Parts: sequence; structure tokens; C-alpha cells
Amino acid sequence: MGQPVTGGQRDHPKRLFGAVCETAREKFDPHEREIEHVLFGGDRRTLMAFRKQCTYFERYGDRVMERVLPVPGDPRRDSLERIPREIWSSKLYVLARGSSG
Repeated sequence: MGQPVTGGQRDHPKRLFGAVCETAREKFDPHEREIEHVLFGGDRRTLMAFRKQCTYFERYGDRVMERVLPVPGDPRRDSLERIPREIWSSKLYVLARGSSG
């Protein structure tokens, strides 16, 4: 039989997401106008839960990319060091709206 889950264990993701959200706000706010794109990486369910709790990134609107960068397995240093290559392997297409008339 498994260990009972305590209230503190249940609240751990909520506290962690809150801390990550606050850190992101501190780091991103001074550069908000300069930030062209925001990408997330990791497990999609975890990201959905995080984005539900951390509404900070809603202010970035269309600048939040739909693509989710893979962070296989445990997000240890070696996985995180591969992320820049993954980002730079992305292709970005800018489509200009033409005047219709």
C-alpha cells in the first residue's frame, strides 16, 4: 500500500508553479517590449497546468509559440543544454497581410 498524500505534497506543484511564474515575471518584465517570441518546453500536461495557474504569459498573446520544445525524461542539465539547438532549428515565417483592394 502506498504512502498517504499529505496536504503539503498536494500543494507542492501549486507552490512551484507560483515561484516559477514570479521568477519569469521578474526576468521578462524589463524586456517585455523586446521579446518577440516565447517558447515553452516539457510535458504538455504540466505546461497546461502551469499556464492555467500562471496567467502572466497571456500578456504576450500571439508571441507565445504553439510549438513545445521536447525535454525528454528528467530535465537535467544535459537536456536543458540541448534546448538552444532545438530553438535555432526552428523555422519562422513572417507573413505580411496584403491590402485587399
